[in-house]
Amino acid sequence: MTNKVIDPIIYQAEINYKAEYFHKNNPTPGETLLKALDFCMQANISIPDWLRTEYRKSYRRYQQIISAEPLVTAFRTDPDMGKHRKSKQIKNKHYNSVWYTVMWLHLKEGKGISQALFDEVAERHAIKGLGGSTVRDWYYEMSKALADAGITWGVMECFVKPELQKK
Repeated sequence: MTNKVIDPIIYQAEINYKAEYFHKNNPTPGETLLKALDFCMQANISIPDWLRTEYRKSYRRYQQIISAEPLVTAFRTDPDMGKHRKSKQIKNKHYNSVWYTVMWLHLKEGKGISQALFDEVAERHAIKGLGGSTVRDWYYEMSKALADAGITWGVMECFVKPELQKK
């Protein structure tokens, strides 16, 4: 086993961060944890065991207390950030039920695929921000995906009447 020579400045920094983190009067231990992690990354040194352990404990507590959404927002890893976030959230929530409504009205009630049908579906769902043009876009997007997957209209005969989602 070789003894690794540790730079005295790095050694002292670790002692200081550890003392600050565990100090009973530290008002912001989370910040101390992040500062210590950042220091290790900037200095290109291994993360000490105490820091690794405390980070994992803090992260598990965080996961129990708060949902994942604030973390993705803080670290800008949310793919739905930005000006289209609201429309993406609406699509994620209502996409399938809107498409099923179009198909129900077309296959079971005999309504033709038209802008009037898409407008009717948007009106039936009454979702703020959802109009007939969006319903049309979603319908053609889903239809293309099904066609690309080799799914034919014959399987649609098993449809049951879709329930409209709550707003």
